[in-house]
Amino acid sequence: MTSRNRLYFIINLTVFIDTLLYGIIVPAVPHYAETFDISETVVGTIFVAYSAGLLLSSVPVGHLCDRVDRKKILITGAIGLAVTTLIYMVSNSLYLILISRFLQGVASSAAWTAGMALVAEMFPSSSRGKKLGLILSAAGLGTIVGPALGGVLFEFLGYKYPFAIIAIIALAPIILLGKKNKEFLPEKNDEPDMQSSNLLATLKNRNLLWGAITISSATFGFGVIEPILPLQLEQRFGLTSLGIGFVFGILSLSVTLSQPIMGGLADKFGRKKMMAAGLLATAAVAPFLAYAQSLVLIGLIIFLFGLASGMISAPCLPLMAESISRNEADGGAVGNAMYGTAFGVLNTAYSFGLAAGPLLGGLMTENFSFVFTMGFYSVLVAAVSIGVMRNVWETLTFD
Repeated sequence: MTSRNRLYFIINLTVFIDTLLYGIIVPAVPHYAETFDISETVVGTIFVAYSAGLLLSSVPVGHLCDRVDRKKILITGAIGLAVTTLIYMVSNSLYLILISRFLQGVASSAAWTAGMALVAEMFPSSSRGKKLGLILSAAGLGTIVGPALGGVLFEFLGYKYPFAIIAIIALAPIILLGKKNKEFLPEKNDEPDMQSSNLLATLKNRNLLWGAITISSATFGFGVIEPILPLQLEQRFGLTSLGIGFVFGILSLSVTLSQPIMGGLADKFGRKKMMAAGLLATAAVAPFLAYAQSLVLIGLIIFLFGLASGMISAPCLPLMAESISRNEADGGAVGNAMYGTAFGVLNTAYSFGLAAGPLLGGLMTENFSFVFTMGFYSVLVAAVSIGVMRNVWETLTFD
């Protein structure tokens, strides 16, 4: 394995562990609600804390990635994931859990931002979409394994020891990153004037703005269903942690399977169109999560919801990577892209959606109903799809 591919493998492994850690607590939501005697809204703060850490740190970490060795940022994130997992394991109060989840979010921002920036810079445009898509598949695999593994481990080992297992797994990328590994990266221009100019151009990129809006709206839905749907499944169908983990495993499986397929279709028919179609499909499917009255229907709808989500995410990252390295005004001329800053912005948008989802979703569900909440989400993503079609410029050219 070449040094470049070895580093790429480590980035995928780190992203997998991060999403594994994020998803493993989903089946434990009813346990936390009962143990700490808290409402749906307060349960949502466990997810919000992670998103808040990601939200507040992503842009600063991203900009740092454009100025220093990205590998150092990546290894710092990997170490942070292992340490904060151990803190989470020994937390015996809601406050300590919230602190550890916040720190996990900070560590995650380092791992994701540095990892994505490295991939965008290591590989040429012709293979960049595929490489970024495979990282999304690694992330999707983590979200598949996380809830399912959590359901099994919580059922048989309780609610602490599973996190010790994840902390041990998290040592793997730290050990691999600690070995000498020569990256094949272009020289960065560290002149202050050039850095400022590139930063301003990146933040003013119209596609980056609408990519951030798209990601925020999509992850808002996940932020809603992750804390609320487990409680709904327990109340409506009497599911245990094992059953809840299985349902969310279906969701993650459909997202992961759909991404390479949707990415290929987007390369053929257009990334902009695929993103808009995914948003509209999400709007059509989401309300039925609140209406379904059988587990079979829940399984089918959650699978379709995952397919629609894959239609959004698969074309979005390649389109953003192309957009920040090209200037629309110059006919797509290649520029000196600040990948770290750009992916920091996208991570911020991702975390904003995950943070807003549990808070607003919990409030709307408590004061109105789960049906109302999912209806609101449906209208939101439908509106964003119109904005994407009107404002995003397609980076692909078609003969």
